[in-house]
Amino acid sequence: MASVRGNANFKLSYVDFPPRCAGAGGIICSPNYERFDSLVTRANDWLRQNGHVKVKTCESIEVKGRYDGIVDTNKSSYFEGDHIKRKFRNMYIRALRLWVLPRDLDDYTAPQQIGYVNVVPARNDIGQFDSFGDTVRKFNLHLRQRPLPGRVLNVESQEMKFHEWGCGVDPDESCWVESVKFNLSFLVVIRIFYEVGPPAYEEIGCADFVPSCLDHGSQFEAANYESFGDVLGKASAWIRQQNSVRVTNVQSISYKLHHGTEGELDTQRSFFVESGRGTTRYIRVIRICFVKPYDGSTLTPRTPLHLNYVTFEPIMVSTGGIIGIPIFESQGETMRRAMLWLSKTDNVRVVSAETVPVRMFSGNQYGNHETTYTWNRGEQKEVWLLVIRIFLDGDYVDPPPDMLPPPPANLKAQDNCCAIL
Repeated sequence: MASVRGNANFKLSYVDFPPRCAGAGGIICSPNYERFDSLVTRANDWLRQNGHVKVKTCESIEVKGRYDGIVDTNKSSYFEGDHIKRKFRNMYIRALRLWVLPRDLDDYTAPQQIGYVNVVPARNDIGQFDSFGDTVRKFNLHLRQRPLPGRVLNVESQEMKFHEWGCGVDPDESCWVESVKFNLSFLVVIRIFYEVGPPAYEEIGCADFVPSCLDHGSQFEAANYESFGDVLGKASAWIRQQNSVRVTNVQSISYKLHHGTEGELDTQRSFFVESGRGTTRYIRVIRICFVKPYDGSTLTPRTPLHLNYVTFEPIMVSTGGIIGIPIFESQGETMRRAMLWLSKTDNVRVVSAETVPVRMFSGNQYGNHETTYTWNRGEQKEVWLLVIRIFLDGDYVDPPPDMLPPPPANLKAQDNCCAIL
């Protein structure tokens, strides 16, 4: 990564803040890491030192952890179930990624500062959780009494491991351990990031768009659903009809499909269980997150948003051979290609960006990021690939191939985690 002080000619980049290891752990306990609020504090320190950039979107990214305490947010692939001596116990780390833009000269005043709030679905006396919609509704009622001290940047839905045996969900926990042989319980927590400032008196909202089933498949063939691009087309058509909301970000989320390929998909469900031995099927939906004034005021008229997207997949640099694991370029190298693409593409505006985990084999034999139907086969080990997806406003034409960099010849050393690409 190049230093932020010397690189202002870009349309979008990111900077990572992984949690620091506070204790290495031992044979029966996992390492201890900084909590998520500490990462936001470090991010604000960085923003004060780099006042000529601003945050477009904040993202809570998850990466595979190591038991030596090292956190590498630059790896673009990881293998589940490779800790043989620990009986397939996988450790995961949650880091903070800031997607940043250059700051306009006329907007160059005080450095930007960010904050966040976690919204955990309530649980009733019989153990049922509020739906996603009810959680949003209750939070909006709370905002009328205690508005956020600033303007919403983005709204994020995060699947967090749920400890059913006692303490529930700790949203600021940055490290957890899973075992591929046991059922895993997850709770969808809402995280709202905001730019610190005078209250904007906004309430949040979300609209979900689900791929239609084209073919239910059979015992020998997988079901076929609409592609990601088709679903985004439906979301874009909906957005063009909205004139009273401000779209903050777009997020693609995998929701569990009940009872096989013909089952019900409930995107309002907050709690789900992934099977440790059977097959769990997922559908990737598109969630449009937006805000609107709750005081009855109207937004400034603007040109309708024409939602589009482009995805950058890490390039494979080694197949891994017959029994090895494929090796891919780093996320930093993938982002450099994305940055060059953006610099050569006219008439597009960045709406938001996300880092998307894609199954490479189980449930997605070719690692196709356009696939919206995948599955997890319990104890089967899996390879995951992290792709970068950028949501845009407007149509675009891909630059000629000779204007883009050639595929990487080999892997490079790990990049500095707190510098701009």
